[in-house]
Amino acid sequence: MNNDRTQILVSIQKWLLLSGLIALAFVPVAYCPFTYEKAYLKTFLFRTAGLLLFGGFLLAMFRGSVYRRRPFRAGLSLTGCMVAWLVWNLATILWSSQMMLALERFSEQCLMVALGIGTGFALHDPKRRLRCLQIMGIILCPVGLYTIWVYSQPYEQRLPNLFSNRNIAAPFFYIPAAVAIAFATDAWRRYLQKKNWGDWRTPAGPTVLAGIFLLVIASTQSVAALICLVAVLPGGILLTTRFRRHLFWGLPAVVLAFVLATVLFSSYTLKDLQGPISTTSAGLRLHFWEATWNLFLDSPVVGVGAGNYVATIPPFLSSEFYAHSLASPALLHAHCYPFEVLTELGPLGLGLLGWLWIEALSKSFRIVLTSRRTERVLGRGLFAGFLAMLVHSLVGVAFSYTEAQAVFWIGNGLLLSIGGLNTDTGSKEEFGSGLRAAFVGGLGLLLAVSWVLTGVNSLRAQFHLSRGIAQKLAILRMSGPASELTTLADSCQEELERAMGISFSGRAFMPAANHLAAFLSARAEVLATTPLEKYEIISAALEVQELANQKYPDYGTLNYNMAALANELSQLAPDEALARSLDVLAFRYAGRQLKLNPFNMNTYALWLRAPSGSRMARSYSLARAFNSEALKLKPDDVDLNYVGMVFLRRIGRRSEVAAMSKRLENQCRQRLEELGEQGSNQDRLKYLLYLAELILASQPGEAQGLIQAALRLNPKHPKAIQLQEKLRRAESSLPYSDFVLPD
Repeated sequence: MNNDRTQILVSIQKWLLLSGLIALAFVPVAYCPFTYEKAYLKTFLFRTAGLLLFGGFLLAMFRGSVYRRRPFRAGLSLTGCMVAWLVWNLATILWSSQMMLALERFSEQCLMVALGIGTGFALHDPKRRLRCLQIMGIILCPVGLYTIWVYSQPYEQRLPNLFSNRNIAAPFFYIPAAVAIAFATDAWRRYLQKKNWGDWRTPAGPTVLAGIFLLVIASTQSVAALICLVAVLPGGILLTTRFRRHLFWGLPAVVLAFVLATVLFSSYTLKDLQGPISTTSAGLRLHFWEATWNLFLDSPVVGVGAGNYVATIPPFLSSEFYAHSLASPALLHAHCYPFEVLTELGPLGLGLLGWLWIEALSKSFRIVLTSRRTERVLGRGLFAGFLAMLVHSLVGVAFSYTEAQAVFWIGNGLLLSIGGLNTDTGSKEEFGSGLRAAFVGGLGLLLAVSWVLTGVNSLRAQFHLSRGIAQKLAILRMSGPASELTTLADSCQEELERAMGISFSGRAFMPAANHLAAFLSARAEVLATTPLEKYEIISAALEVQELANQKYPDYGTLNYNMAALANELSQLAPDEALARSLDVLAFRYAGRQLKLNPFNMNTYALWLRAPSGSRMARSYSLARAFNSEALKLKPDDVDLNYVGMVFLRRIGRRSEVAAMSKRLENQCRQRLEELGEQGSNQDRLKYLLYLAELILASQPGEAQGLIQAALRLNPKHPKAIQLQEKLRRAESSLPYSDFVLPD
């Protein structure tokens, strides 16, 4: 009976390990057209593989004790570090401002640690490990070729990408590229030693793979990726060679390769390195790091909590950050993973992360010195790959995504596997059968719950969000009867509400909130039949945005969205008291948006379009103060100068209006001359309309020509139509009641 039970457990264990390895094999090609992020299936497969592989490990633990053979018994320190990392992530839930985000991060890290330990157990057999590496290399080869092809296309014509974004592709390939280089150099060395010239296929295989993987890294056009490609990866390989004389020629060659690669193959990187630091991605990173440091100083002992960086960083971003040409309101990662960990988990969390990196690098280096030949080669590749990932994590955003983190944990699993992670089914040490079953069952339950919360739920949210957006687009193209339109609108709203309502929806939550609010606002305009019905629908949209603001305070343009909705509701409110309270709410949200980001043109436009008796209309001086702050950082910005001029006119400071109007007219003429006929149509249209607005009263003939030129570019542009009508009625342009930005 016991033998039958043992055979069943062994069979289940084998199937779990096989399923986990199959899930990992499908990760590189994972792409799903039915999810909002088409490459999000990679994240799900990584988490699923962690559950399955660790499940096999738990069954082995239930059958006997897990031990490491002597050559790698020190690997216990790496496992202990993983456990300590998990425990501290769990502890930060207690003081996190957003506890659900902290719990979501903890669940994700549980699956990542499980992926590392499970990989180590599944690949403890050297032959199986080598065979799996060969299979993964074969699978990654066409994926790499496709990725190179995609990134070689013009941005607007790119085909579906197999990665969530370009910044993830390079870290995903660091370890495969380093391992392929290590095996290729070892194969060529043996080939030249044996002088068996007919056996050229043996070194050719890993050489081709290494070339493809390196080209993938280069095709991402990332500064950090280029540095890792031509400096860190070969440097890591050279540092682990036993022939120290190679360092004398190898390291200068690496420096030369970096210079040549920058000049010849990476136009984007070269442009970024040549420009002034204030206008490059390096300048943007400095602003991020300044904000991150200020956030750390706000909670320097224990951090803000795991996963809470995105929810807490917006108030710390300075006006200088938003003034940067590359800034985006929704770009909320530190661009330095250790720095981000410091703010979330405090100094202890950063220490644990440093311990993990030191363990990974020291163990891989030790393998090069003490293990057998194949394991030495793998250790050399892992050391170089870890080194490249560490360097990239200091300046990139990739490690804020599961796809890049998972590769790091798999690398740690390979380190554990080289030490001979195995089970001793005959040992009956400290665990009795009941205690062992409880311990194994508890770990299994924890992993299963984590997988459901952060794996299944996030994938469901992505699916519902994708369906909701597809139905929203179908409504825009629909021309059927109102009943069919209403039915499809109900279905679209239900899908988006499901995406928002799922616990631990991950990266689907904010897109779902924004799409749902925009859809409800459009539905109120098109399908609402009474003012009361329109009021109720827009109220629901405002509630959606307020819910999003509770989870991610001040994220992106949430304050502007809420201000616009509250402003519209104030004009639809059924009683005067409610209208006044909504008006105050709109004013508060608009002020908050401009305080955070004084460059948000939509908020200025909302302020100027507000009804004459509203709180915003009575507070033009406050908006002008935000505008003045922005102009200190961008004094030549035409949009900001134009808006500032309108505010000055509304306030009544006519002398300043005249001076600013003349300066703005000269700026517009200069920009139009610089653009010529070959410039961007959007920019030409904007400056044509600005200039026409400025000279409408003084030079109506030239203004007419400018308006006609603008209408040829866009016959339906509301600003051009408005100016044409004013010219027909011989009205002065400023001030006008319906403010419309040229954009």
